Amino acid sequence: MLFQSPANPESDQAWFSLMPPGKGFVQVEDAGRFNLKPGLSISAHSSGDMYNIAAFHQLDCLSSIREYLWHLKFAVDTNKTEQLRPILLDPQEDHILSCFDYLRQSIMCAGDTTLEWPAEDSHGRQATVDGWGVPHHCVDWNALLEQTQQDVLPV
Repeated sequence: MLFQSPANPESDQAWFSLMPPGKGFVQVEDAGRFNLKPGLSISAHSSGDMYNIAAFHQLDCLSSIREYLWHLKFAVDTNKTEQLRPILLDPQEDHILSCFDYLRQSIMCAGDTTLEWPAEDSHGRQATVDGWGVPHHCVDWNALLEQTQQDVLPV
């Protein structure tokens, strides 16, 4: 349940460890052969462009929403409501709002069609459908990290 934990050094490190160096940005040589639009220019001396792998962009968005939520929760829980205004007026809020739509689109694009059954409560009765314990067919995240690290760019 580490990823559900409140923000603390251990849970923050767990989230941080999901990202490769460079936050998922990779260099692509001759992007035209993949029908890609021009990427971010790396330098005048480089022949490749920089692109972000969508899975890591999605994870970065989720991590940003998590961080924003915990800042808000901390301000409310500690009754430091004067901290709410700067958090809510922070330019980061626009990024958070765009992340919600980006993640919505990502979920709709990759739509996992696994059928999930309800969890059981401590008395063996059906409770809510939470997705835990249901097998899903997933991307090999470690393989994705490994491949990304081969093409990583410092960001």
